[in-house]
Amino acid sequence: GGPERRVNENKLLRKGIRANPYGAACKICKLKTQQNNAMYCSICAYAKGSCAICGKQVLDTSMYAMREGGNQWHTVRSRDAASFKSAEQIAREEAQEQLFAHLEATGQVGRMPTRGGLESAGKKALADQLVQTFGGLHAAADALSLSKRNLIEEAEARKERKQLAAQRAVEASQHPPPPQATGVAVGGGGGRDDGAGGGDSDDPPPGIGEGSGGGAVTAG
Repeated sequence: GGPERRVNENKLLRKGIRANPYGAACKICKLKTQQNNAMYCSICAYAKGSCAICGKQVLDTSMYAMREGGNQWHTVRSRDAASFKSAEQIAREEAQEQLFAHLEATGQVGRMPTRGGLESAGKKALADQLVQTFGGLHAAADALSLSKRNLIEEAEARKERKQLAAQRAVEASQHPPPPQATGVAVGGGGGRDDGAGGGDSDDPPPGIGEGSGGGAVTAG
């Protein structure tokens, strides 16, 4: 026989068969196996329905959904997503795919864009879908593990604009503008137009120069 099993034994000091996680590799995915002298890893063995060590077929998986693993290598029956997913989950996955494609196209991978940025890029429908399915852009960033730096910077800029507008309103209320002068002219300029203004007119006042002027002519 093999080595005997001892009670309360230190596995690090045991001599004999020891696990070697860096030994054998899976024949399908080339990952390291979890068992000594194994042909397949646990995922591939589950997907194929075979024994991980000897590779013998032990289970027919053609009629199994195989949701727990092995979908990368196992052919699953084509099914409609609506048969096993809710409408909310399907909408979230569609919004996630569109968002990731947009981030990759714009070079902003890993950062949640702002609503204004999405609308300026022609993605208003995507922004509405993210808000509807996730409950907001901040919640979507948390659910998708994206950075919220753009959202925080936009919120800070909006806060600064509000504070500046409030400060200007207070200054305007404390220092009202001076009243503007009206365009009505005040003065004695009317005498120049109709001759009734007095000394500014070239003509003598009526009834003063007529008699004296006639007498001077007669005496001459």
